[in-house]
Amino acid sequence: METIDKFKLLIIDFINYLEYGLKNKVVFDVTLKKEIPTQEIEYQLNILNKLLDFLSLSNQEVKEKQQIFIDYPLISSFLEDKKFSNQEKIEIFFYFIEKNNISFQECEMGNPVLIDVTKLRQLYSPNSNPEAFDKLIQKIDLNKIIISKDSQLSKQEIQIKKYIMQIFDDSLAKDKISIQMHTSLDKHYFKKKDTYTEKDLQYIRVALKYLGISDKDRTIILNSLKKNLKKRTEVVVEEKRRKEETFDYQDAFLKVSEVVDLKNMFPKKSLTLEERIYYLALLTKMNVSKEERYLFLRNCEMYANMNPIAMYITEYEKLKYYEEKVGLQQELAYLEELAQEAMLSNNEDYAVWKESMQAELKKIYAWIPKNFAYEVEEASKLILK
Repeated sequence: METIDKFKLLIIDFINYLEYGLKNKVVFDVTLKKEIPTQEIEYQLNILNKLLDFLSLSNQEVKEKQQIFIDYPLISSFLEDKKFSNQEKIEIFFYFIEKNNISFQECEMGNPVLIDVTKLRQLYSPNSNPEAFDKLIQKIDLNKIIISKDSQLSKQEIQIKKYIMQIFDDSLAKDKISIQMHTSLDKHYFKKKDTYTEKDLQYIRVALKYLGISDKDRTIILNSLKKNLKKRTEVVVEEKRRKEETFDYQDAFLKVSEVVDLKNMFPKKSLTLEERIYYLALLTKMNVSKEERYLFLRNCEMYANMNPIAMYITEYEKLKYYEEKVGLQQELAYLEELAQEAMLSNNEDYAVWKESMQAELKKIYAWIPKNFAYEVEEASKLILK
């Protein structure tokens, strides 16, 4: 927890700076080279105090109070401070994501437990002191107000309910996306820290982007996860190498024969890119001719009939391999947008995004050379020498 304490001290120092400026009626923004208005200082203090409160809560308190803090852009801005190493930045982001997940797991989708209190204050009483409004809100059960009939509420509660419903649609949509992204990170990383795959990394990348974590910080996190995945893969390969110091031709022949008709090099079932590379490595080790190995890869492409979203996820590294070589930067950026929209779409829109992805992938693969350079390079890494 040393890193979190270090982050907490940074927040406290900044709160003290703002409070001092508020007291003396001046805070200077060095970056913008101008004074910050009093109203903006109060707003920032309100947000930062909520952040500090969240940091001070135990996991049990977070669960009981269903508290969250999802302003990841704000966290990113504080982590620009050179005092934090890349590893410390990752630790801080994952701390917030895991802690928010504790609260998200306690609430149901559509249950209005997550309300933008700052926006509510601006609507209900824009000139009020944030602390005074917070004290008022603490005396009121906002969720109870929402589900209660007006006849059961006081005039003050009816007014608050009116403003809650005014902001609720936007707030709920944002909360749903946030819950979805946190759940995705929990599923694809936190519950499988030692077993996540390349496929999981694509979901992680999408979730980090939608949470508002900066490009720079997303790159830091993903590079670290990729590095750990590579190390884990190398350990697995090394263990496999020790077990198979002498190549068992008969065993390899039986494995390949189960999925490939060796007479015509046609796959007996549709193979993923990862499976194709694996069997290509075995065929190479078995001294099958280059012509026959390439025939096998061409036949696999003919057989392929994969959902375009699954294809994008499983073949992402291949697409990135050719990004610079073929000049696919714009196409892959567009493809990523399509994939993200498809993952977040409802059933009605899903078919539209899926069709768009299929068309884009078809166009991209028409530009990729048919020399199977990526497959051959990856297979060579698996060949046990």
